[in-house]
Amino acid sequence: MIFNKNKYLWSLSISVATMFGVFVGYSILIPTVNTIAAEDTANTKVSASVTPTISLSAEGADETGALPIEIDFVSGNNMGTGQMLIKVSTNDPEGYSLFINTDKPDTTLSQNGITDRVKALPGETAVADFPENYWGYSIDGGSTYYPVQPSTNNPALYPETAETAPRAKVYNAIANEDETNVTIGAKVKASLPSGTYSNTVVFTAMPNMNLSSTNP
Repeated sequence: MIFNKNKYLWSLSISVATMFGVFVGYSILIPTVNTIAAEDTANTKVSASVTPTISLSAEGADETGALPIEIDFVSGNNMGTGQMLIKVSTNDPEGYSLFINTDKPDTTLSQNGITDRVKALPGETAVADFPENYWGYSIDGGSTYYPVQPSTNNPALYPETAETAPRAKVYNAIANEDETNVTIGAKVKASLPSGTYSNTVVFTAMPNMNLSSTNP
């Protein structure tokens, strides 16, 4: 790949993690039956339990699975963005929660052979205050950006974080392809060496009922 020295091109490769499943169970309760009587009856209680299911799709990546973001200093703009559309369906009456993490504890965007890094935002940040050499995400066109969380804050991987892990979105009802627009943005200094800085972002949707059951 050839890079214009006045441009920085970097990409985020996107992978998707979802939790899903369905289970139908039957419990049969049979009380003690008195066999001495001439006639008797026995009641059997049958119950069906359906666990929540969930599906997630992500749109916006290119054919390689990457989300390319271009920062063009020629136009005087040192911040670039890319768009992802996330669709979630679940049968959980309590809805679902969306988490946005990297696939490893390291949340920086890096380039092989280069020591410079683009760091994840330290916290909630207004777009007007976006610092240079940082990256993050916003939801549904909002002007506030948030840090992408490390893999250690993904409840699908670490159930003990279900109560404390930051949620990108909470939806409190049954969902049928509920849409969330995710903007990935980064702002860099002109002195940052040109090239491709990357990390892998994982979108995880979990039924709120499952999250409640994993809380201490």
